[in-house]
Amino acid sequence: GHKRLIMGNHDTMDIKHYAKHFEKIGSWRTFKGIASKPFVACHYPLHQDCFNYRGLGHCVHGHIHQRLMKDLGYINVCVEHIRYKPIHMDEILARMT
Repeated sequence: GHKRLIMGNHDTMDIKHYAKHFEKIGSWRTFKGIASKPFVACHYPLHQDCFNYRGLGHCVHGHIHQRLMKDLGYINVCVEHIRYKPIHMDEILARMT
């Protein structure tokens, strides 16, 4: 597969260490044409105004661990919610429906 890193507040090593393991590295990424509505993936749950005005339907995020956002536009993929294992894109897309 293709591994991409969405960096968070605990990713503090020099970028060259991450570059050995990931195809792309960034702080956020938008996904268009995959789901019925485009979405953004980032470390922090963005304020709705930051993604709704761009026509993005969901914010896939981490950072807040066990807590969940009340709005259905947020999908928390912190390790506590995905059994500490990688999650397939198909599962994320299924949560959006």
